[in-house]
Amino acid sequence: MASQPNRSRRAFTLYELVVVIALFALVGGMVTSFIIFMSNYSNTGERQAQRVSDLTELRAQTEAWFSYADSSGSPVTLGGNAVASAGGMSITVSQQEDGCTFVFDYGTSESERTQTLTFENSYTMRIFADNTATAENTDALIRFTVQMRVQGGVYVCEIYAGAE
Repeated sequence: MASQPNRSRRAFTLYELVVVIALFALVGGMVTSFIIFMSNYSNTGERQAQRVSDLTELRAQTEAWFSYADSSGSPVTLGGNAVASAGGMSITVSQQEDGCTFVFDYGTSESERTQTLTFENSYTMRIFADNTATAENTDALIRFTVQMRVQGGVYVCEIYAGAE
């Protein structure tokens, strides 16, 4: 008797196909989630690096302005229309929707001595005499605090970027 070919070949069942498709969907979802997470992490790192760069530039300019104020002999006053002023010199801050502008005016007729720094991020500057106020708690992400001695007095300058 001749053997008959085996007509009952093994095939994938519907359950096996559904399980394989579900596993592919799970792995695909995990890969997509990881890519989105890494992209957001990278963007956050770039924003933080830009803030640190901006605040470092502001800190250097603030220290230069206070050094110049110290050598001018004029007393430093705080508040009013400017964050700080000394004689004809001043530091002013203006906020816009898309960032802020700091103007460090050295009170000279030489326009190159006036420094204007414009940033796409919004920053806050507070200056106070060290013995008259203390720093408030804020939800700032990045903050620089600079202490400067000007004409025998100590001034504290806080420059910070707020939380998003």
